[in-house]
Amino acid sequence: VVAIGLVGSMDVISAPKGLRDSCIGQKIDNFNVILRPNSWSGTDVQCTGSRIFFDASNGGPIGVINWELDDNNGAPVITDCNGTDDGEAQVEIDEDIPFLVAIRLLGPKDSTLDLDCSFVETNDDANEELCIIDNTKNINRGTFTKISANLADEVHEEITYTINNDDWKIFQVWIMEWDGTRCF
Repeated sequence: VVAIGLVGSMDVISAPKGLRDSCIGQKIDNFNVILRPNSWSGTDVQCTGSRIFFDASNGGPIGVINWELDDNNGAPVITDCNGTDDGEAQVEIDEDIPFLVAIRLLGPKDSTLDLDCSFVETNDDANEELCIIDNTKNINRGTFTKISANLADEVHEEITYTINNDDWKIFQVWIMEWDGTRCF
């Protein structure tokens, strides 16, 4: 009986710090955002569907990641990974998937990430708060921070993450199943 109880609780125990929540399910997908020290060269780095790149050589605000939520998109797809040219990257995901997005800053050790989340709903009746964080959030290295969530209400929506500083090198973005009917 003890062994069965331990196996049944493994999902909760093995969940990363910051994502231990009864409303969060399995990981749907993940990708990395990498701050390059210099500009993009089409021959030196390829978009593989699991990385987004920004350029640190400009200084100031780094850029934005635009999330397109539409019921025709299917699984999460990075449609523009090159944020070094115009400061913008694009991710598309099916609006019919209830999901939560969490970010974990990986390094360097003393780095921080200043990120602002904003959203646009194309249907005024939706009245859904897609951003979990308020205004700019300073994210420290190590644990996951919940950034945004989608209730899957079949409304075309857009989320924008604006990255305001270059005091980091890499962060992970995890997209998790989410049961928003029980939380918030």
